[in-house]
Amino acid sequence: MPRGVVCSGGHERDNDAVTTRSVRGSQNVLDDGHRSRGRTLAHHDRERDDDDDDDNGRSGSDGAADSPYSATWREMLALLVHYTAREGHCRVPFLHKEESLNLGTWVGTQRTANKNGFLSQEKIQRLESIAMVWTAIDPRWEEMFALLVQYKAREGHCNVPALHQEEIITLGTWVGTQREAKRQGKISYMRRRRLEGLGLQWTMQP
Repeated sequence: MPRGVVCSGGHERDNDAVTTRSVRGSQNVLDDGHRSRGRTLAHHDRERDDDDDDDNGRSGSDGAADSPYSATWREMLALLVHYTAREGHCRVPFLHKEESLNLGTWVGTQRTANKNGFLSQEKIQRLESIAMVWTAIDPRWEEMFALLVQYKAREGHCNVPALHQEEIITLGTWVGTQREAKRQGKISYMRRRRLEGLGLQWTMQP
């Protein structure tokens, strides 16, 4: 078999040299492919690690964007604690700002999330530990509470008979409703604390 081939210029080219260069060229392509694939996998690994960091560092145990472990949620909770210590309650006006942050809006967002079942139990417990009010001021509830205060001042106790009326309003029925809400765990921490502070017994006294 001939060792070389004649090129167009009349020169002989070594087949072995051609083969060697071809093999080397193929090897370079393979090496470049492996390096490229390696860089791609490494990039994906870094992205996956970043995602894990987001889940562990910012999402918290319930996977929500503003979990109790996120910096934003903790910061707003701290502002609410500060507000409560200063004002004596958590009934933050909707447009109120604390240290230039919209605390009132944030509190409203927590109420809505809780109402729709989107707030984790951990968040609920942490907010209720500082007497979070889950509903904005209810004028009707406040009116009935004021009547109970009036009744207590006159009678010396909160053991209102079931059919008793105070200023033509059935106060006894309302007190019974509060007891039932407490029994079912549907009364807010703040309302429970206010009623207990007034001296209400959760079971009807003889």
